[in-house]
Amino acid sequence: MNSLSRQLTIFNRPVTVHLASTEEHVQVLSSRLLEERPVFVGFDTETTVNRPDRDHTVSLISIATFTDVYLLSVYSLFHRQCPSSLQKLLTSPQILKVGVNITADVERVSASYAFKSSLRGYLDISYIATTIGIPSTSLDSLGHRYITSYSGKDPLGHGGNWDGFLDDSQIFYGASDALSSLLIYSGMLHLTLPKPKNTTRDDEDEEQLSSWVVNILNIAVSDRTFDSLVNQIVNSYGPWRNIYVEAERRQRAQESLKKLISASRLPYDASRRLFPLQSKESERDSKKEPNFDDIFTFFSSDFIGMKKKSALNKLINSYGPWSNESMGTRHDWAELALNSFWRQGKIIFVGPSQIIHLRDCDSLSE
Repeated sequence: MNSLSRQLTIFNRPVTVHLASTEEHVQVLSSRLLEERPVFVGFDTETTVNRPDRDHTVSLISIATFTDVYLLSVYSLFHRQCPSSLQKLLTSPQILKVGVNITADVERVSASYAFKSSLRGYLDISYIATTIGIPSTSLDSLGHRYITSYSGKDPLGHGGNWDGFLDDSQIFYGASDALSSLLIYSGMLHLTLPKPKNTTRDDEDEEQLSSWVVNILNIAVSDRTFDSLVNQIVNSYGPWRNIYVEAERRQRAQESLKKLISASRLPYDASRRLFPLQSKESERDSKKEPNFDDIFTFFSSDFIGMKKKSALNKLINSYGPWSNESMGTRHDWAELALNSFWRQGKIIFVGPSQIIHLRDCDSLSE
């Protein structure tokens, strides 16, 4: 298998699958992921069983983003030591690797190859599924629950020899597993519990963006132009940053704002191309949004395992810089702060009680 790319459609989603069987190409692809720094990626491994030597050594590592899947033939290239860029990727807590039963994959990779530091930044989706009460946590079961066009795992792709040339069924199988984990986790992040499968991605985008824009306009201290709001969406709206390139984000922002204005869901002065300053009904509305980064630094260790409601009460009652603000102002700012941390991928809410976990918390992968 030489280094090459091919276009595939998996779960009705066009993706580019990159196959790497040279050390140079593994370095290039790993470095690309480190530079792009996606918030989270799908992760999976495949292993040839019952080989004469190095039995149970991982053969293939699969890593998926929303547009690309990387299949890295590590067994045929590296005896014990992986290249530096791949080591950085697999040990980085800044890029969250998600998968079903990923703990077993991590243990196999760690046992197969030598690393200068421990593998970090892994999250087992099965843990979240169990926490929110889903009875079956297999990849197939979660795939049918969270992926609209999921058709099940291909039994022809599993097993066999993963050490050298990969046939078409193996390529599709290896890419599908990693992409499945990514899409399942994405569904859990945005939905917590699955929405009906007739809800389109565009419908979800519109509702989520509408709420985000309304929050931005509510805390504005002056009129906002159409173009300035588009720029803020392009640069700050988290759910789009790792799915669309900047030009796509700009086009979608313009189209979405026009649609929301047309539906009278946003106040807009067409003659001046302005979103006018909203009337202030409380003391909070006249104040500038506080620095939420300072709040996260102050409280991040306390958030772990806390219910969202408890975290709100802690911010409202215990954050000193807000002590002179009204109860209504502190409540609104606390809501905005937690939503901001979620949009930035710093925290996730798990289960009906919305238990908070940090994105980089190692305990999630244990």
